[in-house]
Amino acid sequence: MIYIVEGVAGSGKDTLCGQIVKSLHPEERRVLVFPEEAVLATWLYYFVPGIHEIRLDLAERLVAYMHETQAQDPAAAFVLNRFHVSYAVWSPS
Repeated sequence: MIYIVEGVAGSGKDTLCGQIVKSLHPEERRVLVFPEEAVLATWLYYFVPGIHEIRLDLAERLVAYMHETQAQDPAAAFVLNRFHVSYAVWSPS
């Protein structure tokens, strides 16, 4: 399972993510939580030259990791908080 939570500032994204994690019973299964700033760099770094390519590379690696993890452990769940998956269109390899 993969949950992606997006929304405007103050809309309750962190609260919702906490409730999702709780409902998934992390004591009984592997639940991995990734806030955007932990993996894909926060908007504060958009001015850095080349950051967009780095973000896309990290996103592609995270997707591969999620596929591998769920292949090994189908009960694993991912909660992605503030991920802007619509940030760019990825072309197939």
